[in-house]
This record gives sequence, C-alpha cells and structure tokens, in this order.
Amino acid sequence: MALTIYAIRTNADFTNSGAYMMVGMLGLLMMIMLSVFFPTNSVWSSLIGGGGAMLFGFMIIMDTQKIFGSASQAYGGGQRQFEYSIDMYALAAWSLYLDYINFVLYLLMPL
Repeated sequence: MALTIYAIRTNADFTNSGAYMMVGMLGLLMMIMLSVFFPTNSVWSSLIGGGGAMLFGFMIIMDTQKIFGSASQAYGGGQRQFEYSIDMYALAAWSLYLDYINFVLYLLMPL
C-alpha cells in the first residue's frame, strides 16, 4: 500500500527505468543460478531475497505509475513518460499482479 501511495504522489518518474530493471533482473538471475550450482548459506539467501524484494518493489512503483499515468497529477504526482492506454487494462492488471506475487515470494525467501 505504501509503495502505491508513493508511486502516485511522487514527482519522480519511474516509468522510463525499464532498462535498469532488466539489468537488475539479470543480476538476480545470475545470483540464483550461482546459488543452485554452489552451496550457499543463509546470508546469501538473505541477499537474494532482499535484492529481489527491492527490485520488485521498484517494479510495483513503475507499473503503478504506468497505470495512473497523467492522472496522478491530480494527486500531486508529476508527468509520466510512459503509461498504459485504456485498452491495456488486462496487461496492466496482470503485470501488477505478478509484481506483488514476486515481491511477497522474495520477502519470504530468507525465512
């Protein structure tokens, strides 16, 4: 809930940070592949879980800003470079759903 409120109220534009998210995803994938082939400990698992939760937290912010788009200016937010159109509601819902599921899974990973 806090991430959604932040995404709507902030003037920072996260919608154009898709390339940075992709680099983060590739780094996370490499860390997971290393943990599969080499024995790991709880610190490594916590690093993967924390990094994944942080990455998907930023993705929640990015997708929320794409959903609200320019309408967030009414709530104190700034102009957005990219946004979903009205016909892309299913893609927007699916994307945000996957972000929340992965966020929770990575939060639970170190446990």
